Amino acid sequence: MGLELYMVGVIVEDMARAIEFYRRLGVTISEGSEQQQHVEIKMSGMTFFLTTKRFNAKWDSSRTDRTGGYGIILEFYLETQATVEAKYAEMIDYGYQSHVALCATMGETTSLKRLEEKCRAENKDIKRWFTR
Repeated sequence: MGLELYMVGVIVEDMARAIEFYRRLGVTISEGSEQQQHVEIKMSGMTFFLTTKRFNAKWDSSRTDRTGGYGIILEFYLETQATVEAKYAEMIDYGYQSHVALCATMGETTSLKRLEEKCRAENKDIKRWFTR
């Protein structure tokens, strides 16, 4: 068997705010996690974790903050375009701002490269990221 991805983590500034965001996306996170410095969530054979900068500094004291651009891109699977659009509208209604406009997908199983090409042809960017 080849190497398998086991864990993906995001270093966060504010755990409570991060928990709120991922719960609104639909990630099931245990109650009381807002007060933790490190939270692990089992997802389909993989672990997704959130950890605070302060907690992470115990293992990586030389880490520095990024200046521009994305440090990580996470994509969560939703089964239909209607579900994607509903989640997008819900997140906007919560007060999050999108970085780029929502682009229609080409079906339930579309490679990111093909989707990017379709969006470029429509003069749109793919909507994947939120901030608030």
